[in-house]
Order: sequence, then C-alpha cells, then structure tokens
Amino acid sequence: MTESLFFALQPDVTAITQIQQVSAGLCAQHDLSTRFITADRLHVTLHFVGDLAALSQDQLEHAHAAAAAIKLPAFELSFDKVLSFRSAKSERPLVLASNASMTALQLFRYELGDQLRRRGVPADKTVFTPHITLAYDKYAVEEQILAVPVKWTAREFVLIKSFVGKSRYEVLGRWPLGAA
Repeated sequence: MTESLFFALQPDVTAITQIQQVSAGLCAQHDLSTRFITADRLHVTLHFVGDLAALSQDQLEHAHAAAAAIKLPAFELSFDKVLSFRSAKSERPLVLASNASMTALQLFRYELGDQLRRRGVPADKTVFTPHITLAYDKYAVEEQILAVPVKWTAREFVLIKSFVGKSRYEVLGRWPLGAA
C-alpha cells in the first residue's frame, strides 16, 4: 500500500454541511451519479510532502518542526464557485474554488513552504489554485457561481497521511493558527 503525506486545511462542521448541500445540488442539477468525497476527506491541499516510504525519519521530523514554526493568525476562506478542472484522466476533478484572491491563504502557504524548504523538505513554489475536490466524474461541470459561498475560518492546519487508493486519511499532526 502506498502512503503519502501532505499539509492541508480542513473545513469546519458548518462548512462541511454547506459543502454537502452544494454536492447534493450538483447531483440534482447535473444528474451526476458519482460518489462525492466523504466529509472526513474534504480539505485544501497546501503542500505535498512525499511518499512516506521515501521519507527519512529526519525529513518527517523536519516537516513537523516546520509546521511548529508557523506563527500566523487564523484567516477566513471563501469558496464561491464550482467547476470541473481539466484532466488527462477520464474522470475530472469537480471542485469548489474561488474568484477571490485569498491573500491570507496564499501568504500562509508561502510561509509553510519556506519553513519546509529551510529544513530540507521539498515544497512546491508552483502556482497555487486553492480548491476543495468534491468528486471525480466523467461529466464536466462548467463554472457556476454559488448563491451562498462556502466559508470558514482556518484555525489550524494538519499533516495528513493518505492511504493512496484506499479513500482513507489519518491526521498525523495538528498546529493551531493564532487569534485573528
């Protein structure tokens, strides 16, 4: 079994309820037959750390140290549209995304990446498109604006171990964000 690690933000209970309502609406509107991502797996990926088998114990400890070094305030996230991302695979990611810049999220991700790189843990500097994957489906949903955006305040971030292909996650660490 392949296991990978990544840092992420997870929606709070209220946002999860909103996401489930959006998902139900999409099913009805587009006659989707796909299974949506379960509530415990909804997240915004921040940085992929790597394949667990390829990481040394030192790299894992450095990833934890990088997370502990983050001293930033809590911030609001707002996702106001749904669309299907393009994909070379037959099933496209159906996602919640945002027309807003989400500057605080972008700065937070940059700081986390910088802390990881300082400790020798690889972290992408690529363009970051904040999103929450809802499902994978052959049917492409054109961009549509939500009547009510999905919002929550990010008060912590997590390191997740993904059991690839098993639709299961395990949270390996949680770090709080300061008062907003």
